[in-house]
Amino acid sequence: MIYYAQISEKVSTREYPDWIKYAESHSAPKSSSVYLSLGDREERARDRIMAAVGDCTRRQYEIICGDTNVSRHIFEWNEGGHFSNPDTRLAKGIKWTLNSLS
Repeated sequence: MIYYAQISEKVSTREYPDWIKYAESHSAPKSSSVYLSLGDREERARDRIMAAVGDCTRRQYEIICGDTNVSRHIFEWNEGGHFSNPDTRLAKGIKWTLNSLS
């Protein structure tokens, strides 16, 4: 999950297979706060595309760390897979993002 400043959006390599290419060629909005979240079992999926989510999320975090427009960022590992406690994980991301704005 990726959260930019006042916008919350879940980005998945499954839904957006060219996301990393896009992220490498675009900067976040100025003064962005970015929250990345991944379940610790997501990259162990049998599905080849889903199994790549760990590498893609780590790469996304590298991109964010190098983006001068990002003022605050975090990459958090959670227990479980993609469908484990999605509401709780989303709420954690929104809470972190809102707290980082104050």
